[in-house]
Amino acid sequence: RMDDSSTTDNHEGELTRGNTPRASPGQYRYTLANLGIERAFEWGDLVSQTSYTTKDFELFLDGSRLVPGGALPVLGLSDANHSESVSQELRLVSATGDSPWKWLAGAFYFQTQLYDCAEAGVLTGLPVLPIPIPGPLEGVSANYCPGNAANLAGSLNIGQLLADVEVEETALFGELTRELGEQWEVTAGARVYRTQSGGTVSTKGALYSAQNLLLPSVRENVLQERGISPKASLVFHPSRDLRAYFTASRGFRFGGPQIGASTPTTKVPEVYKSDSLWNYELGLRTDWLDQSLRIDGSVYRIVWTNPQVR
Repeated sequence: RMDDSSTTDNHEGELTRGNTPRASPGQYRYTLANLGIERAFEWGDLVSQTSYTTKDFELFLDGSRLVPGGALPVLGLSDANHSESVSQELRLVSATGDSPWKWLAGAFYFQTQLYDCAEAGVLTGLPVLPIPIPGPLEGVSANYCPGNAANLAGSLNIGQLLADVEVEETALFGELTRELGEQWEVTAGARVYRTQSGGTVSTKGALYSAQNLLLPSVRENVLQERGISPKASLVFHPSRDLRAYFTASRGFRFGGPQIGASTPTTKVPEVYKSDSLWNYELGLRTDWLDQSLRIDGSVYRIVWTNPQVR
């Protein structure tokens, strides 16, 4: 629970928020449940990991600084968000032994449902009757999102965004390690994945009037992507007290339906694609004084392609 926003926007360089007439509080809840099952065989282990998570937040942002002078509490932004996720991973891991080969293989499934309701309101101080207005200004009423009514009480609703999105991912992955003598080992692996992100995004009110003239006020889009995330590493361990390694691996982050607003001069894409990065890591792990002192160091180079930015 936060009593106010953790950001400052004054021009004096002070880490304070004394220049806004209202606080910007927020409530956040996160739950995680996990079930792990392992079965040992002579040739290796079978591992199952099942997880269930929920995330909720409700927040209010005082937008008075957007009004010239910023002295009157005339503009507020409120957002309510809920998501539920389920993931299932099955993996096989080779048994530890004298063999120079080690391996890992598995399958992964992930599904999440996301609901978001955001609104902007102008404070009037008077009860606002829920009178809908047709056309581009549709949505000007007092019918606020669940959880937002207290924050926008007595405000004229000037914009509403609803997003109902479902994300799914399926993947197969594997990794193979080979010892080269007593001091070296090399690893190669890959993760083959398929993602699908889609749902409904709807916009109403004066804030979205320009966009709703260019695009439908209710948009349904689905983005499907496939890819491979490879990984390779080389390890040198001349003694039990020294280990050096180099690793290169690729990662990605989901794309999905666009919730940004268009303007009369700029039309936002209806979907945004996944971004990705390559991580290159060179590290050293050392033990000293009969393993009573440990000194580690790492150097990274991260190349981020098509980052998701606002």
